[in-house]
Parts: sequence; C-alpha cells; structure tokens
Amino acid sequence: MPHVHVARPVLAAACLMLLGGCLRVPQESASLSAMDATEVTAGELQMRVYEAGRRISYVIEHSADSIAARSADSGVRRLTLRWKLAAIPLVEEASLRSDPVVAVADLWALTMQLSDFVRRGDGRAVFGEYQPLAIAACDSIERIAAEVAGRLRPGGRPTAKDEQNLRAWAEQHPIQGRGLARQSILSTDWRVLSITETSLTGTVASIQRSLAGVTNRMGYMNEGIFKRVTWQTELAALELIPPLVEQTQAALLGGKLFDAITDQRVASFAALAMEREAVLGSFRGERVAVLEAMRAERGVVLEALRSERGIVLEALHGERVATLEALTNERIATLATADSMMQRSIDHAGAVAGRLLFWTFVGLTTMVVAGGLVATLAIRAWRTAPGRQRA
Repeated sequence: MPHVHVARPVLAAACLMLLGGCLRVPQESASLSAMDATEVTAGELQMRVYEAGRRISYVIEHSADSIAARSADSGVRRLTLRWKLAAIPLVEEASLRSDPVVAVADLWALTMQLSDFVRRGDGRAVFGEYQPLAIAACDSIERIAAEVAGRLRPGGRPTAKDEQNLRAWAEQHPIQGRGLARQSILSTDWRVLSITETSLTGTVASIQRSLAGVTNRMGYMNEGIFKRVTWQTELAALELIPPLVEQTQAALLGGKLFDAITDQRVASFAALAMEREAVLGSFRGERVAVLEAMRAERGVVLEALRSERGIVLEALHGERVATLEALTNERIATLATADSMMQRSIDHAGAVAGRLLFWTFVGLTTMVVAGGLVATLAIRAWRTAPGRQRA
C-alpha cells in the first residue's frame, strides 16, 4: 500500500506533463480573446502591467521623498510616509490581478482615483504648498497606466470612450480618507469579469498566469519589504517622539528641576554674553595695536624704498651716460676705420686701372708696329715679284 500512495502523485505529474506536451496552451486569456485587442498575448500583457506597477511605485516614492526633503513640517513628512505606505500596496495589488485585462483596467482606474484624490478629494491639501508635486506625480502615473491600456486596442492607444467610461467610474468611486480606502474594478458589475475559462488548455494557461503572478508578487516583496520596514520605523519615530518630548516637558514644568535648569541656563547665557563682550573688546584692542604697528612699519619701508629708488636711478643715469659715450666712441672709430679702408680701396683700384691702361697702350702700339711691318713687307714683296719686273 505505501507503494501505491507514492505512485499516485508520480502518475498525476506524468499526466500533467503529457497534457502539457500534447495540448497547445493558448496565448490569450478569455477576457483578452473577447476584446478587439492587438496581437498582444496574455503573458506579454501581464508582464507589461507588472512593469508599469513597478514604475508607478517608483514615481510615488520619488514624489513623496521630494516633498519630505523640501518641507520642514514634521506633519507633512509623516503624511508622505503614509502616502507611500498606503499607495504603493494598492498599485501592487491592482497590477497583480489574475486576469491581465482586469489588472490593466484596475491599475488605470487606480491612477485616476489617486489623481482625483490629490486634486479635489480628501487629499487635496495634505501636502500644503507642495501639493503641485503630488498632482504632477499622479499625472505621470496616469500616463504610464494609459500606455499599457493602449496595448488592448488596435491603434496602440485607448479610445476616448474607454477613458471617459473609466474616469466616470473613478469619479463615482473616489478614494476615502488619508488611509486611501478604495473600491477596485472587482467590486463592480463589470461584464468582463463574467468571462471564464472553459477549456482545459485555457485552465492550464490561467494556472501559468497565476504562477507568474506569484513570481511577480515575490518580486514586489523583494524590492519593497525593507523599504516598508524603514518607512514604518520612521513613521513610528515621528509619531511617538513628539508626544514623549511634550510629556517630558510637562513633567519638568511641574517641578523645581525645570526651574533650576532654566535659571542655570539663563545664568550660563549671561556669563557667555559677558565673556563674549570681554573677548571682543580684547580682540578690538589687539586689532588696533596691530594696525598701528603695521602702519608704522609701512612708513619705514616706503621711506627706505624711496631712498633706494633714488640711488638706483642715479646709478642707472650714470651707467646710461657712460654707455652712450662708449657707443659714440665706438661709432667714431668704426667710421674712421671704414673711411681708411675705402681710401685704400680707391687707391688700389686706381693702381689697377693705371696698369690696365698702360698694358692696353703697349698692346695697341705693338699691334700698330706689327701691322706696319707686315704692310711694308707685303708691299716690298709685291714690287719684287717676277711678273712685275718683266713688265
């Protein structure tokens, strides 16, 4: 018998594996199939609405932190902690609905409810002068939810009728109180909620989406559990410490201890004021003495600099005169040297020209004499020629 009990779970698991291998799990939920949606699958839509919930939670947290950082009012800081602790779980629950279409609609409706809450609802004045930051954050999260809702329409954007109907529903079901008590889409008679899975494969797909929802819920817990513990601690501190301080002050006011502390405090401040005046007077006298000493030293230094300047100027003048005189002598010597060199060059050129003329004359004379001799010899040779004698 023990073996039979062990075999039954194994047999059931084998049957589920066989069904999963033989049957095709549909990619759409029953509500998604009933709508005129795009080609988005139920798994994709579930993941998109989960990521939208994470983004919306971050926007709410960031806006609350910004308001708390800017405000000096402890009451406003407490309200920002309550805002995060109440709004973020509502966002997570809306995005984790088992049917992705219902999750999209509920998340979009929640953002509209939050927007109405901070604009004209019970939360219209909770953050005082920083209320516009909360309104801007609600506008942002409403746009994020509308982007996901647009995946349910062929054009990629929700129709005006979709937004009008959902906004009318949000106005009819406002968020109540600072604890953010709200009604969800699941509390209304919405026709899509009557659509159920009828096939075995649809049931298997629904189980898969439920498992994915559990995984997403664990993701939310991993991301936010420590933050929420911190926020709860801060809220407890802000709510418990002021009453304790007031009770302590009241107890001290009723006895002599507080009077003694007050007298001691007054005496201490009076002594500190006297010490302050004495120290300031001493500093003032020291300052005047230091300034006088610096002024005297400055006069001595300026006089020494003036005398040194006169000496330096005289020395520079003497050096300048000596330098100019030396330059003049050098210039005269240079000009004399250049003149003598020019004269020698002229004499050398005259001598060269004389020699050139002399040798030119000698050459011309030689040529003339040689020409005369040649002519004389030619005439004599012509006269003594044999034919000339016979004639």
